[in-house]
Amino acid sequence: MVDFTEYSSKLNNNQLANKGIPGFVSSAKAQGQTQEFQNGLSLSYAELGIVSPVDPYFNFYSNIPVTETGVTLEEAFFVTTALSAGLQMKAGKFKSNFSRLDAQHPHAWDFKDIALPYKAFLGTEGLGGDDGVQATFLPEFPFYTLFGAEVLQGQNSLLFGTGGNAGDSPHAFTTFVKSSLDTSDNSTIYFGPSVLFGKTNNSNVGNAVAGSGSAWIGGGAA
Repeated sequence: MVDFTEYSSKLNNNQLANKGIPGFVSSAKAQGQTQEFQNGLSLSYAELGIVSPVDPYFNFYSNIPVTETGVTLEEAFFVTTALSAGLQMKAGKFKSNFSRLDAQHPHAWDFKDIALPYKAFLGTEGLGGDDGVQATFLPEFPFYTLFGAEVLQGQNSLLFGTGGNAGDSPHAFTTFVKSSLDTSDNSTIYFGPSVLFGKTNNSNVGNAVAGSGSAWIGGGAA
């Protein structure tokens, strides 16, 4: 997968790099993130996806983005394939299934950049890849309904801070329900609540507020 962009704005590249969301986050540049947009033609990233059956009980998935600044391991996880009663387990480094869009990669979106609530609270790609474990249950309902929960390390610095959490035990948790109902051959209703909560610890000198506490986000998709 290759993502190639042509972008044009009245703002110059330095102004674009310093844009933020007032009252929520400073600019992507101040957060140490790659500049989201710049004028002209640019290669956003190339992504290598690997899918392989390991044995009759597990499949392996990996996503490796390549940008002009280097190569990163965004996802690398195992998914069970033989558990009974609609149960499935996932473990490794993966994008959380919290909310409607978080598990999707940017090339799968129907728009160029992610919705503002994601960008304000989670970052330009949502939670991103995080180390953790996920359990889901797909019951035999007359329409698709998936129940799930995750235990994550909590490596999203925007929501959980950067003041030492990396050495802590897993401290981020999600629960979600995803359901869809076909209303005709050409239309589907999608709905379901999600909750993300965990411990936050922020001691960056550059931040206006430093300390520890808890954070949670709730949402509903439709």
